[in-house]
Amino acid sequence: MKKAVCFLVLMVLFFFSCKKENAPIIVDIDGIRAQLALISTVTKEEVTTMLSSNSSLKSATADLITVQIFDLSSDTYVINDKQAIKYAVYYEINTNNSIIKFITVKQIFSVKNGVVEATNYSLGYEIGCSLSRDFQLSVTGNTNQIVYFFHFNDGKQFTYFGSPSGIRLPPIANGKWQLMVTFYDGGLLQQFMTDLVDYNNQSNIINLQLLLKNKNTVSTIKIDKNLIKGADNVWLGGYDPSATYQGITFRVIYDDSMPSLISFEAPFNIWDIKITLLNGTSVTFSTKNAKSKTLNADGTVTYVM
Repeated sequence: MKKAVCFLVLMVLFFFSCKKENAPIIVDIDGIRAQLALISTVTKEEVTTMLSSNSSLKSATADLITVQIFDLSSDTYVINDKQAIKYAVYYEINTNNSIIKFITVKQIFSVKNGVVEATNYSLGYEIGCSLSRDFQLSVTGNTNQIVYFFHFNDGKQFTYFGSPSGIRLPPIANGKWQLMVTFYDGGLLQQFMTDLVDYNNQSNIINLQLLLKNKNTVSTIKIDKNLIKGADNVWLGGYDPSATYQGITFRVIYDDSMPSLISFEAPFNIWDIKITLLNGTSVTFSTKNAKSKTLNADGTVTYVM
C-alpha cells in the first residue's frame, strides 16, 4: 500500500511537471513591436562598418554620393520570445538622382521577458529588398521613365529615378509612395503623377492622376481659305471668361483642296485676328467686322470672316 501511494505521488508530480514544461509561451507581439519602433534607425557608420569587409559593396566612384537609410514598416518585424528583427533600407544615390546601391539591413535584438534589449543587437544584410511588393500602373503605354517619390509624414521628401520596366516598392515606414510616370509614343513625351500608394490597404494597381481638362472652346472663327494663302500663321486675341486678354497662334498651310472656310477654336471670345504672311508682313481683322456672328446652343460663339 505504501508503495502504491508513493507511486501515485510520483505520477502526480510528473504530470504537473510535464504540464508546466509544455505550457505555451505567451509573447506580447504588439508590445515588442512598439519597442522596436522606438529604437533609432541604424546609422550610416554602423552599416559602413558591417560592409567594410565586403569590397564588392563599396562604391568604386569618387563622385558625390548621398546615403539615405529608412526604417521599414513595423509590419515587417519578425518577433518571438527570444529574438526580434527590425529592418531598414539603405540607399546610395548619385548626383543624377539614380540609385547605385540598395540593400536591406537587419537589426537582430535579444528579447528577455518581453523586453527588447535595445543596446544588444547584431547586424545582417541582403542585396535589394525581398520585403518589397510588386505594383503595376492602371494604364498601359510606352513607359519611358519613372521618378519615385516617398512623402514622409513629417514633410521630408525622398526621390530617385527608377527603371520603367517594373515597379517594386519597399514598405518604408511613416509615409507613402507616389510616382511620376513619363510615357513616350514615338512623337510625344507625356508626364502624369499617380495617386499616393496606400501600401498595405490597396491592390497592386496604382492609378494615374490624369487631370484632363474639359473641352473649353469659347468661340470659333471661320476664315475664307484665300486669306491664308501664302500665310505662315494666324494669331487670335480676345478675352477669356475672367476678362483677361489672351492670345493663341496657329501655324497654317494652304492647299487648293481645302474647304472654302477654315475654322479655328479658342478658349476665349475672339476679338482680334492677325494673319502673318511668309514674307513677314501681316494683315489684321476684328470680329466686330465679321460677316456673321452665331450664338450656338452650347453657349459658344461662331464668327465668319
